[in-house]
Amino acid sequence: LISQNSTLKRIPKEIVKEWPKYIVIIIFMVLMIGVVSGMYVGHDSMMEAIEKGRVELKLEDGSFELSKKASQEALDDISKGEKADVRQYFIDKGMKEADEEVAEKIEEELESQVRGGIEEMVREQCQTLGITDETLIQEQIDAAIDENYDDALDKARNSSEFKDAEEEAYKEAHDAVIEAVDEEWEDIAEQYSLNDEITPAPVTIYENFYRNESEDYDGDGTEDATVRVFKSDSEIDHAAFLKGHAPETENEIAIDRMHADNVGIKVGDTIKLGDKEFEVTGLLSYVNYLTLHEKNTDFMFDAFGFNVGMVTPEGFESLKTRIHYNYAYKYDYKPVDKVKLSDQSDDFMKALITTTLVNDLEIENYLPEYLNQATNFAPSDIDGDTTGTSILCYILIAVIAFIFAVTISNTIEKEASVIGTLRASGYTKGELVFHYMSMPVIVTFLGAIIGNIVGYTALRDMAVGLY
Repeated sequence: LISQNSTLKRIPKEIVKEWPKYIVIIIFMVLMIGVVSGMYVGHDSMMEAIEKGRVELKLEDGSFELSKKASQEALDDISKGEKADVRQYFIDKGMKEADEEVAEKIEEELESQVRGGIEEMVREQCQTLGITDETLIQEQIDAAIDENYDDALDKARNSSEFKDAEEEAYKEAHDAVIEAVDEEWEDIAEQYSLNDEITPAPVTIYENFYRNESEDYDGDGTEDATVRVFKSDSEIDHAAFLKGHAPETENEIAIDRMHADNVGIKVGDTIKLGDKEFEVTGLLSYVNYLTLHEKNTDFMFDAFGFNVGMVTPEGFESLKTRIHYNYAYKYDYKPVDKVKLSDQSDDFMKALITTTLVNDLEIENYLPEYLNQATNFAPSDIDGDTTGTSILCYILIAVIAFIFAVTISNTIEKEASVIGTLRASGYTKGELVFHYMSMPVIVTFLGAIIGNIVGYTALRDMAVGLY
């Protein structure tokens, strides 16, 4: 006890003697641990907010854009998530067209042959009677056609020769259709693997139409950005309001908060979309536009040149740019596993291609949510920063260990004579190890406690503010 008390009494003396060194180490550790813990806590709170928002704001599982507005019947077909029989559809369609064309040609040929037969018969009779006047012959032909045409036509139509020729014509046309469809279908099926078996992926489909308008936010008459405008009554991909409120009249708009901050737009300001002025009533963040990627192929988002906005349905109709017929969907049964989700997305894409083909619709864009940059860039960025912070933490731990190793080694070398005296006085190795390790342990605990306090308060807000 006496020896332990003696070594403990040396600790305050060592603190007073070496305080600048320990203060620097504590500050370094506070900053290191504060930044790391702040990033970890900020990461957890941001990811929790993102995941909560995905559910509460009804984030889509994907979207597709069509060249025109789909009928309810077509949407019902798409929502089943099942492949349509495109080959048979094109065969039926081709045969219908071929039947109409063959019927028209047969009728033309039949009428031509009946008229020709009557004319030939009349000319033979005139020749027998010695009539040579062409005008008189033509009058006889016209009279015979008027009198006998319908009967002759019916007789010819009911003849076995005509029926055989008609059957052969239809068969040749049908065979040609099947051959042409098979040739074209094989190319399409091979390109999109449409002959593969799929698991039906039923979905619920929502209209989420938008317009891309030019935005003039400084009133100079020139286009400053592109704003993608959605309707406020959408049932999917809702927005969280950070300031203000949703538009209530035709001349009001709410826009993205990040874009507004970057270009200096505030609630109450007036901006121009096309040739129409809107008052900004709120600053929002759409759940499907956490970052402002105008195109999914954009490497980086553009919060200056691109914006998203919300207007009332009346305000939407008052704009003049073309409507993008964008449809969002949510799976009836969504797998948690990412590999299974990818497979389900591929299956739904194949079903979508086939059902749009049989409904005479053209797909202009298809984007499953898990590949959407606008919804996944931010979480991926946050995860990446946290991973980088973890690596930095490990590196700094090694640096701190090295600093303490050098510090203890120098202290032991400097106090070698004192250590020898203490050993001669009866101090054990354990007591001396305890003494020389006590200051690094005390400094570590102080740095860790203060660093975590700072990290969970001020630096947490700093980390969240970065995003």
